[in-house]
Amino acid sequence: MKQLLINYKATFSSETGQAVLKDLENFCGYNNPCFFRGESDMTAFTLGGRNVFLRIKKFLDADLNTKRQEEVEENG
Repeated sequence: MKQLLINYKATFSSETGQAVLKDLENFCGYNNPCFFRGESDMTAFTLGGRNVFLRIKKFLDADLNTKRQEEVEENG
């Protein structure tokens, strides 16, 4: 799991990686509402995209040398 954390950080640490991360943030609706009243399919769809971005963010926010890495390992 530590190698996977290293890979995520290497992928998104460059200027190009940061641009891709910003695009994914927008595309996955990270800062947008996820709940659509009466539209469970749309809600599930938007939550799925947001969860993808949250996984990436969790890996990028993890510290390779602390308990935070253990949390990522436990929760995938």
